Amino acid sequence: MPEIGARALGYLREGRSLAEVEAQLAAEDGSAVDVQAFAAELLELGFIAAVDEVPIHSTDRTHNHLPWLKPCHVRWLFSRPIAAAYAALLTIAAVTVTLHPDVLPRVQDFFWSPRLSLVMALNLLVGWLHAGGHELAHLVAARAEGIPSHIRAGTRLQYLVLQTDVSGAWSLPRPARYRIYLAGVLWDLMVASLLLLALAHAESPEPVAGLLRAWILVIAFGLLGEFAFYMRTDIYFVFQDLLHSRNLFHEAQRLLLHRLRKLFPKSSERPDPLEGFTHSGRRKVILYAGLLIAGTTLSLGRYLLIGIPILIELVTQAAEELVSGYRAHDATSIFDGGVALLVVVGMQAVFVAAFVQGHHRGLASVFATVTKNLIRHQPSHPDSALPDAPPVVAP
Repeated sequence: MPEIGARALGYLREGRSLAEVEAQLAAEDGSAVDVQAFAAELLELGFIAAVDEVPIHSTDRTHNHLPWLKPCHVRWLFSRPIAAAYAALLTIAAVTVTLHPDVLPRVQDFFWSPRLSLVMALNLLVGWLHAGGHELAHLVAARAEGIPSHIRAGTRLQYLVLQTDVSGAWSLPRPARYRIYLAGVLWDLMVASLLLLALAHAESPEPVAGLLRAWILVIAFGLLGEFAFYMRTDIYFVFQDLLHSRNLFHEAQRLLLHRLRKLFPKSSERPDPLEGFTHSGRRKVILYAGLLIAGTTLSLGRYLLIGIPILIELVTQAAEELVSGYRAHDATSIFDGGVALLVVVGMQAVFVAAFVQGHHRGLASVFATVTKNLIRHQPSHPDSALPDAPPVVAP
């Protein structure tokens, strides 16, 4: 939290009103702080106990899913024998992939059936069930340490995601934090290993084998996304903890923007963002800047090579099926193509709804600012330039 936020908290703790705190901060150093919006954020986070002596009920951040699940029920999952069995499974899967490289996923594995509606329905079901397992792994790892946690839907940049709140992990020793952060990735690797072994050694009928390959593709797409260092992913939290930094992304972003401006001689000269950092601090920011570039490149490649080709193929096949079904009066093809397109549009609609719900205050603020600017810059009426025109009075 910025220093001015800590000062605002101190004044609020003294019992001052929001208006009094704003006036006090402005009198001290001329700072214009929207204390009302600040208090609203604190309220949403569950950091306010009462307003005007009226107790505030607990918010989503204090919810604890599966409260019956106790540390003694799940702590054995993180014992040394289980860790050894897990390492053996990953080793066997790696050897299997080396001997049978054909089991590795490809883009076309997404379309394991000619019926797009079936492909979309089962792939989405498998994807969300697996995402639920990923988040449940975080929850179980937190519960093994006695930390309350809960799972909720949300958005992360342009992604619709499930996420697990494990804020209490900050109170734990570092090894325990790493287990919580990496539990989801370890779940992904375990499931992918089991599926690869099943494809390589089990005689499965083609529809089942096709669905298994699609499942592996979904897992691979998600695992690559964990290295998008411009978002708060599981791997981001690990590196944040390893490098003892609270704000690696913004510091690295400022450094990269500074280096980019230096490529253009006419750009205004700005101070080096690393000024004031210790030698160790500068190394950490430079390291994370490299990770940020690598992660961004990996994310772009993930979409260019997997995400966008699947989306284009899906929309193209669905449109072709709709047209051919309409011409042939084939209700099955019309239904199949229509459902596939509706699912694509529906997923985008769900994302927009989740994004608006999670950012409604920010969007309302932007809308109000734009509206004020539009009103402020409205062109005057042409007649108002005439000598005899009456003054225009705003309502």
